[in-house]
Amino acid sequence: MTKSVWRINKEFYDFSKFIKKHPGGSDYIETTKFCDITNLLQSHHLDHKRMLKFLPAFKIDFKEGGKRWDEFHGLDKDSNKEDPFPSPSWDPEYLELKEEVNQFFKGKNIKTPWYGWVWYFCWFIIFLIISKLYFVDESYIAAILMGVVAHSFLWFILHESSHVSLSNNNNINKICSFFLSPFVMISAWRMQHDIFHHQFTNSKYDQDIDFVHLSFPNSDKRKEHKSCYTYQYLYHNISGALYTIATYASNYMRNYRYVNNLSAVLYFIVFLSFFIVSPTILHALIVHLVASFLFAFFSQINHIHEKELSMGKKRQGFLLSQISTSVNYKTPLWVRVLNLDLFLSRVSSESQQTL
Repeated sequence: MTKSVWRINKEFYDFSKFIKKHPGGSDYIETTKFCDITNLLQSHHLDHKRMLKFLPAFKIDFKEGGKRWDEFHGLDKDSNKEDPFPSPSWDPEYLELKEEVNQFFKGKNIKTPWYGWVWYFCWFIIFLIISKLYFVDESYIAAILMGVVAHSFLWFILHESSHVSLSNNNNINKICSFFLSPFVMISAWRMQHDIFHHQFTNSKYDQDIDFVHLSFPNSDKRKEHKSCYTYQYLYHNISGALYTIATYASNYMRNYRYVNNLSAVLYFIVFLSFFIVSPTILHALIVHLVASFLFAFFSQINHIHEKELSMGKKRQGFLLSQISTSVNYKTPLWVRVLNLDLFLSRVSSESQQTL
């Protein structure tokens, strides 16, 4: 087995002996083996100066690191494969911004307020009630509502906990990150979302772009026109509705190198078990279809802003890339509560382009 290696600022490091000692927990270091984590290192450490002091102790010989990297990714001399990661340099402007943020939050204990946990608890009670109707009463209405809860509550819990943002307690984050296992292969999704999307937003390395095209095949106007797109109005809602099942398979096929085989098997067992323990296969499909369609239509479509893709591909530094591919918007509270803000911002953006 190839020895682990991490690439940072075009140099190679071995954090194998540091994984369990990492103050931020072992998850991110374990997940990012054989990844370029230059931008992640900058964005995930509030006190970057302290972090930079530790790096030299883990640096390894460039040739040795390159050998491990090429062996794992299959980048030998006879291979035509492209390195799956760009090799960015430190972004000095971003580090300056991080220093300002560090000073602003210094000494402040930021955590989820009590009413936030009350909100989560209320959603959890709703989830239990709907689960009872779904599994015990075998209701089709409950299957639809289960799909709504999976999108509105469980996916939110998965997202926040995977970003270690749900709680200051890392164990709570770990437990909650598995809530959506029947719909998502968590470890593969984290590679797609945390590693590729957040580092390489709206660039060719951003895996989320293709998942928008799964639901909205002709959303990128610069793509080569194909005859099948003429009839996309007939099938794009179906492809969007199959989002969870499609991403489950595609995430693994793309990121299988970074996923532990045992965990992949366990996720697949949980995935199949949901169909087995459901009243009928139709019930399970309804849940998947509703959750998938809501996620594709309200959430995922807002990830990608096509008019900014060209700037994202130029990769003019991490900070500039993030700012240039972001859209700020302000909506009334009732719209945010109903989870309509993502959809409305997308509609507004597309309307402006049309005008």
